[in-house]
Amino acid sequence: MSVEEKEKYEYGKIERKRMKIRDLIIPEVRVTAMMPEELQEFFRLSIKSQGVLNPPLVIYDGDKYYVVDGKHRVEEARNQNQEEIDCIVRHGRLDEVLLFNLTTGKLQGRGKVTDMIRVVNELVTKHKMSLEDIALKTGYRLRYLEDLLAIANAHPDILDALDKEEIPLGAAIELTRIPDKDAQLRALWNVRMYRMRISDVKDMVDQIIGILEKRKQQGEQQPQPVPRDLVLIECNICGGKYPAKDMRTLIVCPRCMNMIWEWKIAAQKELEEEQKKKEMQQQKQLGSPERQQIESEGQAEIELSESQNSANESEKSS
Repeated sequence: MSVEEKEKYEYGKIERKRMKIRDLIIPEVRVTAMMPEELQEFFRLSIKSQGVLNPPLVIYDGDKYYVVDGKHRVEEARNQNQEEIDCIVRHGRLDEVLLFNLTTGKLQGRGKVTDMIRVVNELVTKHKMSLEDIALKTGYRLRYLEDLLAIANAHPDILDALDKEEIPLGAAIELTRIPDKDAQLRALWNVRMYRMRISDVKDMVDQIIGILEKRKQQGEQQPQPVPRDLVLIECNICGGKYPAKDMRTLIVCPRCMNMIWEWKIAAQKELEEEQKKKEMQQQKQLGSPERQQIESEGQAEIELSESQNSANESEKSS
């Protein structure tokens, strides 16, 4: 945007304005609401047929226009080669881009916890805001913001499990109390495997911390794992044998279990039929044992008959 095109900056001013999409900036650090897959196609078709009905929220800092709420709408309009879009423009500061996004991103739908952590961390480190100020201006509880920063340095697998909603935030907070990252990962496996309640996670973490502290005080070194033979377990479905570490536990109802066994029986029958076909093809190529026996017996009879005939002829000549 050229200097001539820049509008006058008036802090707090709000207006509806027709904006060129190329002038809109989507910040890298932001909370993005996750759109369910079943709505994405409808979303694209609605913009194609009716345009963007709900104008994105944009903050103008006197120099650039930052998209606070409406990332999906702006990107889809750009993908459909639309050049302009109606926006709600608010004159504000750069820190308000993050503050408003932190609020609207969560209200619009499910957002990634890791996105929220990045935004809060950006406000604290770059814009020098306290958690109390962030809580006051966004409506979030102070304890919740403290918990977000507490898990910021957790093992990446814990943050990934949070984003996928495989574990609750409370469980992640407890796991982050473990000072050793490898121990965090092992504990996370238990939480996933046994679907532990937060109270049980807390008890487990307390025990792990106690063991680590005891080792530290006694100067005990971590024992080296003893190599073990590879344990193979037979799959109940296909019958194949695989390493125990690769096997999975399924939680299914009786009805679904019956369906699984029916699939197994049907699959076994198909395998047996294929095996029979292969054996028949091999027999045709090499000859069946019965056919080989008959041919062998027939050849023996021919040889016996020829030997008898030659003997008779020799007696007559004599």
